Amino acid sequence: MHFFTVSSKNQNKVWIEKDENRPTIVRTARNCKKRKFCIFFSVNGVVAQIVVPEGQTVTGELYTNQILPSVFQKYKEIRGRTTVRDVMLHHDNAAPHRTSNVAAYLKQERVKLLPHPPYSPDLAPCDFFFVPKN
Repeated sequence: MHFFTVSSKNQNKVWIEKDENRPTIVRTARNCKKRKFCIFFSVNGVVAQIVVPEGQTVTGELYTNQILPSVFQKYKEIRGRTTVRDVMLHHDNAAPHRTSNVAAYLKQERVKLLPHPPYSPDLAPCDFFFVPKN
């Protein structure tokens, strides 16, 4: 996760006084490691934070075989339930979420999907957890 990356030289322009030093410009190093996270929320907050294995892409198979089962297991532990029946899941329209494997798995587990409008200008519910209240 990178918190700030300078994307253009125009973002580096600042007004400074005659005797003032230029501010340090934060840049991402070329050898900087990145990690992918799958984060799932409920009404009460974070349910699961899953780190995607390094060098691996999130595919429908990975999502079905590793990510969703661990999310549902953590949900069962939190709620004290033995099934995830009648749980409603809301995820975006990313390709791994729309595969037939995922649809079949969710149908087998009796998990309902909440629709996500394509190219929605509105904030997704998870955006409220990443942006702290000031």
